[in-house]
Amino acid sequence: MTDSNSVRTFSTPLVDALLRKYGGVFDKVLPTTACTSTSGINERKFLAERFHIDLVVTSHDPKCPNFSFGTSIHESLVICCRLNSNERRQPTTFVALRQMPRTEDEVADWLATFDAGKLHPLHRNCDWSPTLVTKGDWTPCQYWDGRLAALARHIDAFDATTPLGSLALVEPGGQRLRDAFLNPLDHPTRHGGYPVVWTHETSERGTMRSFSDYNAEPKPAKREYATDVLWPKASRLLVACKIRASEIRVAAIHTPVPVLGLPYIPVTPLPSVEHPAETLTAWAAYLNSTPAVLSFLNRRQKALDYSDYSLDQLRSVPVPDPAKCDLAPLTSAFRDLGDAELLPWPRMNECPVRARLDAAAGECLGLRPETVADWRERIVGEPTVSNRPADPFEYPRDLVSFLMSGPSWEGVDLERDRSPPRDIELPLHVKVPPDAEP
Repeated sequence: MTDSNSVRTFSTPLVDALLRKYGGVFDKVLPTTACTSTSGINERKFLAERFHIDLVVTSHDPKCPNFSFGTSIHESLVICCRLNSNERRQPTTFVALRQMPRTEDEVADWLATFDAGKLHPLHRNCDWSPTLVTKGDWTPCQYWDGRLAALARHIDAFDATTPLGSLALVEPGGQRLRDAFLNPLDHPTRHGGYPVVWTHETSERGTMRSFSDYNAEPKPAKREYATDVLWPKASRLLVACKIRASEIRVAAIHTPVPVLGLPYIPVTPLPSVEHPAETLTAWAAYLNSTPAVLSFLNRRQKALDYSDYSLDQLRSVPVPDPAKCDLAPLTSAFRDLGDAELLPWPRMNECPVRARLDAAAGECLGLRPETVADWRERIVGEPTVSNRPADPFEYPRDLVSFLMSGPSWEGVDLERDRSPPRDIELPLHVKVPPDAEP
């Protein structure tokens, strides 16, 4: 039996033995989240250590996101070949299809263009460092614009940020609440109980400042556990653990009093964090800014358009560390904008509230406003966010977009160059094919 987020199959060791003896190439069709989820990292390492991962082709066609045609989830075609012991590892090419070819002629046309190394309106390519691929980082497959994967890695490496789980408790998970509390929809109570955010309609919450929607009574057999173990973990800051990218507006909420939650998980600062009340409001603002949106997108599992995040994934999201940077711009932004309506992620590029949050986040991280605006525009262009086909490739819209949309990023090694991006450019070595010169 296999995990839907895992690349492990009984055939992989067999293929390993056959290719070791006879050489050749093999391919696998996998759920795209098997190429990104934490549960699949050991299998990705297994493949990358034994084979050269030559191509990873992912459909970003909302009408046809898969290759097997028997499922609705996103799928990726992984093509591998045997790596000789003395052979230098080459980058892996991640191919993002704007539209799945519908006919044999369309397939032949696309293959001819791809083999010739030419630009094609049907796809975008990026080359990803073999160092990262061997470590199990195959994140470009999540994006139509593979450059977002590089940007997300840079956000993780910012000096001013620290993983949320190193600064706060991120718990309890929703299942523990279901085990300990009566469902308030079936057992409403007007008096007593504990305030909870119980419903999963994250798309209906439009402001950072929010409220509990029910009071939940502990189950009789779980009263002591609910009171002594779970309730002390209630917090005024909660972060979304279920995100439908095409609908969600706020990924973190702040409440007047501590609450527990199902679709939102409590975040409680550790005792070492100074000024915890101000820190929580600053984090509420940051977790709704564009850099945080990109961090959420880079941690998707189970489905690209509707993600159910594990607690460990939420803990890995980087946030500004109050010991490393001044959170005052974010605290001020929350004070001014806490009750302001945010537009859904697909419209974030036209949302004035999001732009002001981005300005505050950029001030904390050392990012220019035009840099974060560029990120917003790229995120909105993602089919898994907008739920519509990507715009056809047009060049040159601007030089950066033109170069980054080309068929090859050569020498991408963000393990060597982990400096934070201070403007739109990234330290990437870009190759433009001769026939694609602007």
